Amino acid sequence: MQSDVAHTLGGVCFTMIALTLIILLAIRQWITDTHAERARLAEATRSATDEHARYITAQAVVEMERQRLTRDAAADRAQTLTMLAAERAAMQDAFEEQRAQLVSDALEMGAKMFRDHAANDATQHGHARVFEFPKQETERARSRDVQ
Repeated sequence: MQSDVAHTLGGVCFTMIALTLIILLAIRQWITDTHAERARLAEATRSATDEHARYITAQAVVEMERQRLTRDAAADRAQTLTMLAAERAAMQDAFEEQRAQLVSDALEMGAKMFRDHAANDATQHGHARVFEFPKQETERARSRDVQ
């Protein structure tokens, strides 16, 4: 056994440097390993994309519901206008019919009164009686009474 200190010391230094390099590479790999973080980021991105898609879908559903309500309101408005126009026409017809009946009744009554009055005049030769208003005193007459 020969003692070669220089070779031994060189071997020890070389071994320490190699072990240090291996340890540093392991630490670097451990520090820079982003596989788990990338997986979490991908999951968060998928979750955000899904949430965005649900939001867009919900917004589309709300818009479609609003359009349906607007169409329903317009249809109800049109139906109500049609119904009101028909009711107004029916009421107008009823009014005109009632008015025509009243005019007819009034003319018949006037003709009947005229005939009755003419018959009464033919049977009675009397004159109409005129009612006179009470005599009013004039201002002069009153002033004469006062003097």
